[in-house]
Amino acid sequence: MRKPQKPQMKTHQRGATSARTQMEFARAKQAFEAGDWNSASEICRQILKKNKKDVHALQLMGRIMAQSGRDEEAISYFNRSLKHNPRDPAVHFLLAELALVQGRAAVALDRLDKALRLKPSFNTARIQKAAVLERIGRYDEARQTIANLPVRGKDAGYLTRILARIALHTGRHQEAVDLANAIIDQPGLGLETTMQLAFIRGRAYDHLGEPQRAMESWDMANRLIRTSFDPEAYRRAVDRELEFFSRSTVERLPSATNHSELPVFIAGMPRSGTTLIEQIIDAHPRGHGAGELTDIDALYLDLPQRLGTTTPYPHCLPELAAEEAEGFAEPYLQKLRKLAGRDALRVVNKSLLNYRCLGLISRLFPGARVLYSWRDPVDVCLSIYMNDLHPTMHPYSTDLAHIGLAYRQAERLLNHWKEVLDLPVLEVRYEQLVSDQEPETRRMIDFCSLDWHESCLNPHSSGRTVMTLSYHQVSKPMYKSAIGRYERYRPYLGPLFEALGCAT
Repeated sequence: MRKPQKPQMKTHQRGATSARTQMEFARAKQAFEAGDWNSASEICRQILKKNKKDVHALQLMGRIMAQSGRDEEAISYFNRSLKHNPRDPAVHFLLAELALVQGRAAVALDRLDKALRLKPSFNTARIQKAAVLERIGRYDEARQTIANLPVRGKDAGYLTRILARIALHTGRHQEAVDLANAIIDQPGLGLETTMQLAFIRGRAYDHLGEPQRAMESWDMANRLIRTSFDPEAYRRAVDRELEFFSRSTVERLPSATNHSELPVFIAGMPRSGTTLIEQIIDAHPRGHGAGELTDIDALYLDLPQRLGTTTPYPHCLPELAAEEAEGFAEPYLQKLRKLAGRDALRVVNKSLLNYRCLGLISRLFPGARVLYSWRDPVDVCLSIYMNDLHPTMHPYSTDLAHIGLAYRQAERLLNHWKEVLDLPVLEVRYEQLVSDQEPETRRMIDFCSLDWHESCLNPHSSGRTVMTLSYHQVSKPMYKSAIGRYERYRPYLGPLFEALGCAT
């Protein structure tokens, strides 16, 4: 899921710096803003060699690490900056953003409160605090936090999005529509805000029983973020993996030597029930849901470069020696232990690319378990279309025909992995889980070799902050209203039915 749009911030500065250092930092900042993080970080490192207390370079290094997904290093740099300038509200804000990405809502709120005590006029922090409160279901507090802020100016779009989401989640669906309509056509609103408001308005129309207007809003949102997608190239990429990963080839591939049973991977299409499965295992005292960890995704995408070869994935896998596989696996296992603490026996990764990465996962974690999440294909595909998935990671997600094709390719892959990989697999049907909760939940917990615990029947009561699109749903008991949702949208789903090969 894309993170909420946040206004760019200027950081407070302390201490005199030389003109030369100022010029070097300006170059680093320019490189960072151009997306050249390697150059930016190298310049910052040179600045810090001369002066390890330079708060400008420390803060920019923190931002670079955060953008690169290296959260702990980002936190370290920001804390070093605070050590030299503890009254900098901008750094407390940046640490709050990182805490929220990690699902630590209480820490995020604490940091935002510190920023606001230091700078009461810091409206960006006030709006972000309301966004955190909305995410964890404290809707009245969220409204009160921004009650006196004017809905105009540069923050109007983000503010309206929060108010519209609160209205949507509290059953005031017409209010959500009205809030969106009040500004959605304003010039200069920005693509991100317009897109988000269109998705919210579509959900509100869905609850109001107006499918045509809902589809019109979702069509608008998806047009705004549509990116290039080549269906045939996507299909050919899946063909290559299916051809490479034969049973005989898999048996010959080198494998890591660890037999850790700590990692559990949930594989399935977005919106297929992956978050619900994760939440159930996280509710167990010896289980932990780590969210959508992207470590294996990054390795899957960069493996040839990591191996120093020009052979593309997956054909470079024979070049991955057992000791190299262990070298890639161990840092991930260490990260799981750190995230989950000493009591966890199983840690769940529900990355939405897991279904593509299982061939690699089988080489790195031979003791891992995999849960496949299945749901009615039309319901899954419609849910993808009506929600904001990251178009870079899911370029198929803005077109109904492309979504249908991507679903069938995921289905091909998952069925193939069952035949060729040695990893234990449990298939979980979303409809069966919500209809027959306890037997299905017991089956999942038993598959993970955990003792039964009643808390797994109430995953919505854990108080855990979920950072994915399902953050609102997981705070509710299981419900069946999403099953068969597509029926009222049948007249608008012709391209999807055709792509899926289903009768209309």
